[in-house]
Parts: sequence; C-alpha cells; structure tokens
Amino acid sequence: AFIIFFGLLYLTIPIFYNYSKLAVKKDICRNKNIECIIKGKVTYHFFPTPRLKLKDLKINLPSSNTRLLSTKDVSLKLSLKNLLAKDKHKIKNIVISDYEGNINLGKLHNYNVLFKGKISTNPIFFKKGKIVINDEKNYVATISDANLIVNFLKNSSEANLEGKFLNNDI
Repeated sequence: AFIIFFGLLYLTIPIFYNYSKLAVKKDICRNKNIECIIKGKVTYHFFPTPRLKLKDLKINLPSSNTRLLSTKDVSLKLSLKNLLAKDKHKIKNIVISDYEGNINLGKLHNYNVLFKGKISTNPIFFKKGKIVINDEKNYVATISDANLIVNFLKNSSEANLEGKFLNNDI
C-alpha cells in the first residue's frame, strides 16, 4: 500500500504546476521557420501515461503565409524520469489527433524549410486526421483517416502514411 500510495503521489504532483504556452511551443516547434500557435489550454494528465494535453494547435509557414496544420488535440507523452521537476520534463513522443493538414502543390518549394531544420527531435504520431491537397486555389484531393508516423533521424527523416485516398487504402 505504501509503494502504491507514493507511486500515485509521484504521478499526480505535476497537476499542480502551471505550464506556460511559450515553453511548450519551444518543445514542439524547434524549427525556426515554422510558427506554432496554441489557442487552448495546456493541462497535465497522468492516466494512462503522464502527458501534457494541448487544445487547438495551429502550425503555419510564416514565409508563405500558409496554414500547414490545425488540430484540436495534441498529447505530449512525458518520461517517468524527473516528473517532479517541471523544468526537467522530457517529452518521449508527440501524438496529434483529429487534425487537418494542408499541402499546396503550387507552393511545394516552400515546404523545404521543414526539412532544413527538425520540427521536433521526438517521434510524431498523427492519428485519425485528413490531409487536404490543393493547387493554389483549386482543390485536388483528400487523404482521409490518415495516420502518419514521422521519425527524425540524425541526417534524414522517415515517415509512414496510411489512410484512404479515393476510397482505397494507401
């Protein structure tokens, strides 16, 4: 009982911290060429794993005035190590749910800034969203039920995309 009590106490203490949006933005968007905007709250949850939850995140490419991603729900899964020290929290991975990504084929060269610098050093999981592809002002296609896993390696990036395109699985 003693071990269970102190284990739960260890997991629940970060609930009492105030998390600033600016500090969380720095952890998510390490790339200087993109702009992250958190409009909702930043809260801590300890079940099923310790995590910070963000509401209403928008990621833009300010150089081309393009909205890259908008999402209602983001989870930053935290490592169990150093949970009591707020400034030492380490993010293990980022889970973005219910998102809408936008790709403009006419401005494809503007997306090179994403690959010049890492967005984040952590793996990013995009779950149950949609990717809208357009050409300047004309709609081209949508990939729905899109699940995307992105890993940033030392000198490259690796991504795995699954979803539905024209009612076919890809």
